[in-house]
Amino acid sequence: MSNSTNAPLLKHEIVLPVVVDGHHFHCNADRMWDLNAIHKTLNLEDPKAPHRWSNKVREHLDQTRNFVVAHGGANPGTWATEEGTIAYAMWVSVEFYLKVVRAFILLRNDKVTEAKALAQDVKELKGMKPINDVFVRKLETVGHSITECLRVLEFPNIGKVRSVLKDHIYVNPFWRDNSDSVNRPADMFRKSDKSANLNHKGRASGYWKNPEGDGRFNNEGVKVLTKGFEWLKENRLEIIKVAYANLKQKPKK
Repeated sequence: MSNSTNAPLLKHEIVLPVVVDGHHFHCNADRMWDLNAIHKTLNLEDPKAPHRWSNKVREHLDQTRNFVVAHGGANPGTWATEEGTIAYAMWVSVEFYLKVVRAFILLRNDKVTEAKALAQDVKELKGMKPINDVFVRKLETVGHSITECLRVLEFPNIGKVRSVLKDHIYVNPFWRDNSDSVNRPADMFRKSDKSANLNHKGRASGYWKNPEGDGRFNNEGVKVLTKGFEWLKENRLEIIKVAYANLKQKPKK
């Protein structure tokens, strides 16, 4: 494709997600977005499903590879470039089109400075020091503190990252909303605006365990296990992005 905004991602390039109605949508390695995921996540009407889109605009996007239907392989689904995603949104409705356009404008303009700062401040996982076997074996048995895991994964500003997790600013399997008493699996990652406490569903799912003994020397209240460590590693860049944004916010007077 000739448009540079849709060029394949460079190695280690950081691309922030497009945010529509509070939902984060990430592009794939070819800088294309999954229209099926967008349709499902935003509960769009069934007649507006991507596979039902059929007009001259869609035909042109097919011919220029701005709209691709993958029936197999590693990434099956209906994928579209930025141009294709905006065109699909226009077909859905004017309101949805405006939301999507504004999301891409925000990504390209308002987030450029933040993305560059993150690129400078954040090290890619491949550039990290090797994790020693002793640490890994301990993850499988007694676990490690959140702080120690963040240190090994080379999170910048660990105190702020820990606060973002503990205050539930970034939804996680270690802490949750203290008032969340609904017993549904999906609640393990349900976002809340109130103060957080231990996420016992996360413990039951194997992300962490209780500290040994009475835990009086563990202020965090959790010992991260292998599954929890992998979760921190997989979500590292997004967690740092949220922590970075909160770090820039000035407290209200």
